Amino acid sequence: MQNAEAGALSAIPGDKANRAAVQNQLARIIANSYFRNSKRSQALLRYVVDATLAADANSLKERCIGAAVFSRDVGYDTTQDPIVRNAAIDVRKRLARYYMEPEHAGELRIELPTGSYQAVFIEPPGPAAEPMAPPAETV
Repeated sequence: MQNAEAGALSAIPGDKANRAAVQNQLARIIANSYFRNSKRSQALLRYVVDATLAADANSLKERCIGAAVFSRDVGYDTTQDPIVRNAAIDVRKRLARYYMEPEHAGELRIELPTGSYQAVFIEPPGPAAEPMAPPAETV
């Protein structure tokens, strides 16, 4: 994974350690009570994370997601059937609740930015820096 923005990571498919970290975090999130009882949210999150890790931008289009995740016909009308948009809204809410809990503050973040179906991976914050001593006074 490389820094694309401050703290944001873009997955490099060949980097097994980073892929493993993202997959482990995905498993933790899906096992959490916010996702455990929503097969739809689990399926969408798993799909977008896997497609993002595979750098498969074509699979991250609304129509493709609808067909692959929700068994819609490839030519379905996305304006008449907003299942992908609605599921993405639900996933974003569930992720926000998950990361609001203090015990998840130090974990790798998986986010689904508004207006996109490509997952973003954000490194956990590093250890807090020790406060610096005030400068010694010179006479």
